Amino acid sequence: MQFITENVLAKVSSMTCAIKQLDCKQDSAFIGTHIASGTDDDMEDFDWMINADGHGSKIVNSHRVSDYSFQRQFDALDKDALVMAKDPIAYIDEHIKYESYNYIAGSTLQIVRIYREKNGKEIRVEYFGIGDSGMRIFDNGKLVAENTPHKIDDPAEKLRMSNRIDGIKYITNDSYTLFVNTPECISMAPCKRVKFYKQSQLFAYNTMELGLSMTQSIGHHGYTGYNPEIRTFHFPVSNDLQIVIASDGVFDIMNDKIAEDFAILCHSKTADELVEFAETRWKQEWINVDHDTCKPFDMPVCKVRIPDYDDISACIWRYS
Repeated sequence: MQFITENVLAKVSSMTCAIKQLDCKQDSAFIGTHIASGTDDDMEDFDWMINADGHGSKIVNSHRVSDYSFQRQFDALDKDALVMAKDPIAYIDEHIKYESYNYIAGSTLQIVRIYREKNGKEIRVEYFGIGDSGMRIFDNGKLVAENTPHKIDDPAEKLRMSNRIDGIKYITNDSYTLFVNTPECISMAPCKRVKFYKQSQLFAYNTMELGLSMTQSIGHHGYTGYNPEIRTFHFPVSNDLQIVIASDGVFDIMNDKIAEDFAILCHSKTADELVEFAETRWKQEWINVDHDTCKPFDMPVCKVRIPDYDDISACIWRYS
């Protein structure tokens, strides 16, 4: 599924988004253009992109099913109002009340706003991100910016979590995550997973527990706390720019240290191209290797398929 829209710099740029719901059907992607009303606090037109990777599941009739209690409400929000909000999280909390969704449900959130400065010589890019989805900016074929996913191995997030005083505590568990070593080889890389608890119940049985691979997320009744990544970039209008935001369904099955992966991120003309590439990767046959040595586990080499796929979504803004 692909969406294309005209945008502020339409003569020299393009903006697309695409989604492949391969698993839980909880990814979202939106694009649009805000036209300024001319009021004091709304004087600039800008293009915008939104990517959200929803998550949360529950047991129904002995089967685990996706919980859409948060994501459906998020998808229904006025996106132009969301991208205009000075505090997107406050806007979401105001319009999606805690009692209307289960605490296990939440989503990552990325918002990008792209402006042409009034001097006509610069493009301004504003980024807002929370969670473990990914952002990349390529300038004249070079990677110049990427976000820092909110995970417990990030020193800033570890400090933020250790200083929490709102009655929520956390513990970490050892886990593993998929890692692409080469276009033909995958491994399982060690990682940490976070579990949130009410402080008074930290060591109790049958307590409220929220397990996430990230340390921040919208939703979840605010249990994870918020400290979004907010950055602003300026680029000359003479430069070639490629701005990509995507769910971990894209970035978990790619490795931008690999030339082929770097090229598809840097030069995809549409989000659909990137999403189709990621889908092919999920569904291909792989050689399973040791993460540290990259040596195959099976001799002779036996190719395998990944048993479970992730949802895939991406937005791309190009200027050349």
